[in-house]
Amino acid sequence: MTRTLRRGLPLAALLLFAVSGRAHALCVEGSTMVCTVSGIQGTKTCEDGMWTPCEGPDGQPIPVPEPLKAPGRTARTSTSITLKNFNQPPGQYRLQHQTNGVWTTLTTLAPNASYVHGGLEPDTRHCHRFSVLNEGNTPSTCGYTPEASGWGVWRIQVELQTANIGDAGSDNAVSISLAENATNFTWLDYGRDDFERNTTYMYDLNLDAIALRSDIHQIALHTYGTDGWCLSRLRLLVNGVATYDQSFSAQPNGCLWLDNDDGHQPMFFASHEAIRDNPAWHTYAQPARFLLSGLPSDLTATLRIGQAELESRIEALVGHHLHGEDAYWGGLEGLRYVEAEAGNSASSVHLDLDLKASVPILPNPELDVDFDLNFTAQCSLDHTRAVVALEVQNLQSDADFEWWAELLANAFSCATGQPDCTDFVENTIEAKLEKSFGSIALPVSTASIPQGYRCLDADVEVSNDGTVRLVFHIAPALAPASGNFD
Repeated sequence: MTRTLRRGLPLAALLLFAVSGRAHALCVEGSTMVCTVSGIQGTKTCEDGMWTPCEGPDGQPIPVPEPLKAPGRTARTSTSITLKNFNQPPGQYRLQHQTNGVWTTLTTLAPNASYVHGGLEPDTRHCHRFSVLNEGNTPSTCGYTPEASGWGVWRIQVELQTANIGDAGSDNAVSISLAENATNFTWLDYGRDDFERNTTYMYDLNLDAIALRSDIHQIALHTYGTDGWCLSRLRLLVNGVATYDQSFSAQPNGCLWLDNDDGHQPMFFASHEAIRDNPAWHTYAQPARFLLSGLPSDLTATLRIGQAELESRIEALVGHHLHGEDAYWGGLEGLRYVEAEAGNSASSVHLDLDLKASVPILPNPELDVDFDLNFTAQCSLDHTRAVVALEVQNLQSDADFEWWAELLANAFSCATGQPDCTDFVENTIEAKLEKSFGSIALPVSTASIPQGYRCLDADVEVSNDGTVRLVFHIAPALAPASGNFD
């Protein structure tokens, strides 16, 4: 039997200390000593050779204060960063900024107060911290100011060209991230055979932490495994326009080997500076977000999401979230692994996905996964923005057991004892898929109405092939607004 101390540490732990020669009992049983926590004086008591936590006059442990928080970034422009002190304890919080490796004090910032650090250069990196009297320095908060252009992002894609040489293709898993601190990350997994020899494929990427083009601070393309992949070209597109273009034709064999074997590196990395130095970054021109039509006094601003774009976005999103789950692309029934068509409601698109589930021992069942993507469009309350909300509805997933259904049911009945094992297996597969789909959050997105106009009303139009048109009725800003958006 292992005896347990009052504070939860097994006596065996003390024996290990003694045997290793690193320490013996830390105190004399029953002795006390004075201690101070958070400015409150208390006492410690020796129990079973170890000191108890510091207890106050009421006999209760004195709470240990929370670690000091780094400055929070609450707003930014191309020339300023707004910082806030989210700490509660009073003290002298000196807000410091790092310049050329040296920390200089900007101001003293009281708890819950904010400070605008202005006069900064666009698209430059800045680090801030608090230096607190008698407490030391907090971790630093680092980030970039935006470009002066303020160009927004509504779609990011990466185009990858695999070389046409022997063994250039790969079955390795591949990921890409575009921002610091793992705030942006996408697994690249479409229904096709990805990264095959002599192919050029485009992938939609997650937009996490990328609201502006200048939020792209790195390109980290990573392959996992020893099945070497030779990449001949990489292009990054923002809103359908190339903003980074890298050829590897100057490399041996005309391509860059990515591998965890044979002396190769498993990752291609482009830094913030390398991206900004790329010619495509400077020739980029922001495309129009809206298609305008009609008379100046009665215009419509239309956002169009074509069938191919919608299918690609869903395939990218689902492939990313299925990584590591018990389901994968397979069992192709139609022309594509993700197929869109008009839904049952006037504002929804129906999507059909072809997948397979990983079932132990037996052949993996084909899955027919269906759901509706419902669009809601309206004007913001101040009539300056077009607002789009997306929601996944009516998710269904069924296993196609076909001729071996009884075999599957019998096999699982031995292991589970379920009265109807076919239903049990189907429900298990559905639960795993729903867990994967449950992590997919399609957020509300907004876009600025063209300058000089205000939004009056909005409609959703869905074509038979699943193409979505979000139609916003706009008028010159001086015209009175109508509708239910005031």
